[in-house]
Amino acid sequence: MTLTTAIKITANRVGLLETNVSFKDRSRDYLNIIAKRIGTRAKWNWLHKATTFNTTADTQTYQLATDVLTPHSFTDQSNNQPLGIVGWDVLDLADPDRGETGDVDVVTIEGVDATTGRIVVRLYPIPSTSDDVIRYRYLAYIPDWTSSDDSTELDRWIPEWLQPALIFGATELYKQEKGDYEGALTDRAEYETGIKSALDINLNVQGNREWHRGRGGPVSPFWPQEGGLTAAG
Repeated sequence: MTLTTAIKITANRVGLLETNVSFKDRSRDYLNIIAKRIGTRAKWNWLHKATTFNTTADTQTYQLATDVLTPHSFTDQSNNQPLGIVGWDVLDLADPDRGETGDVDVVTIEGVDATTGRIVVRLYPIPSTSDDVIRYRYLAYIPDWTSSDDSTELDRWIPEWLQPALIFGATELYKQEKGDYEGALTDRAEYETGIKSALDINLNVQGNREWHRGRGGPVSPFWPQEGGLTAAG
């Protein structure tokens, strides 16, 4: 399903024609709102992502990808080194004047860039070489769709089994705006049904392993690094 199709269904369910630019834009606005609601409803497996950035010598701060909601972990891939995530106080104690250089050991989350709104991280020590690859995993969010996205398949951002819930959530909001509160309640119920099914799917994403709500996760496995173990004397 393309975004255009979702817009058409949303407008039509409210009794409006998507050919009207105002109705079309309004439908897209509501789809954007519900996409954010869905994205923050759970730690969806389809929103877990990984990417990289390259270091620049003597540069300590870096902006993460535009769709990063929460960073999970960092690894200095070039030096085969997992990087810890520490708070500001730890970094200030380790390097008050922020002048130490070398291979990166830890990362701190600085906040967001005032211009771009992207999350900024600080590396310690300051990288002494360029082009070291820092890989990171993160939980993403769905950025706002614009008219330039209308012909794009929604699968790019949200899986097929959740797309009906996206539409029912949008029509709920649109019907509330139009004063159709009974219709809005019906669409709300359909939205919740779709979300519940998706939450169940989200617990069964790794083959035959099953995850259960409200219980601790599995014990983390231990993999010794090459050369990390020595025989007792």
